[in-house]
Amino acid sequence: MKRFFAPTLILCFFFTNQVVAQDHQAIEARVDQTFKTFWAYDAPGFAANFTETGIVVNPLGMIFCGRDQIREVHTPVFESWGEPSKKVKHKISEKKITRISDQAAIISFIDDVTGDPKAGEGKMAFLFTMVEQNGTWLIQSAQITPVTPPEGSTP
Repeated sequence: MKRFFAPTLILCFFFTNQVVAQDHQAIEARVDQTFKTFWAYDAPGFAANFTETGIVVNPLGMIFCGRDQIREVHTPVFESWGEPSKKVKHKISEKKITRISDQAAIISFIDDVTGDPKAGEGKMAFLFTMVEQNGTWLIQSAQITPVTPPEGSTP
């Protein structure tokens, strides 16, 4: 019996690490897709990154509840911005993914955006709570906060 314990333990550890790595890749892919659809001004595609009951707190403090409202609010906003900028550049830093259960994770990061004054430029702090539903990672809640340097410091 002891002969099988160590190999079984090693296989369990390997499999668990692979699942975690696959989940991290899926979570990062969802974040990438969210940005891709946002910067393409694709409201239906953007909203599809959220759960049916997803919540967005935008940089102005407005709260949008549910995938339908997220789509409905972003459609006229994106239309008012016109054509998407081809000059948008992102620099993501301080990314951290924390698993809080097998089917939930929190991801936080800073995104420094340039190239699209219509949609906003500068540093934004993102905090996403993500959940796995039927094998797909989706955003349950998103909070986006402008990053400003402390008073008296230089940016």
